Amino acid sequence: MRKLLTTFTVLLATASVAFAQNFSEPQRNAMEKIAQAFAGVQVCTRYVINERMVNLIGIRFNMPISDPAVMKYVEERAIFHRKRIQGRSEDDICGSMTRLYGPEGTDAKGLVVAKR
Repeated sequence: MRKLLTTFTVLLATASVAFAQNFSEPQRNAMEKIAQAFAGVQVCTRYVINERMVNLIGIRFNMPISDPAVMKYVEERAIFHRKRIQGRSEDDICGSMTRLYGPEGTDAKGLVVAKR
């Protein structure tokens, strides 16, 4: 996870905002889910991002996660969502993470996994 976040930070420095406008609606929706999960695991320490699932989503929607434009979009949206959930309890966020992105999640099944 730390490696993925570091990669995000390094590559985002070179990303162009103009590329973000070229994403299709399904790609933006997929990146939005990833961004929400990244924001959620910053509050809910019971879960971590399932990097394998992030990569599979990237493949499914033809948007390599290592692409600087993808990473920039996800990072910007994660910051937005982190601000939105600021002040909510960890239990509340963990419940949402379980329902939306946990093993039986309704939005992106398996996007987060229990921390070991």
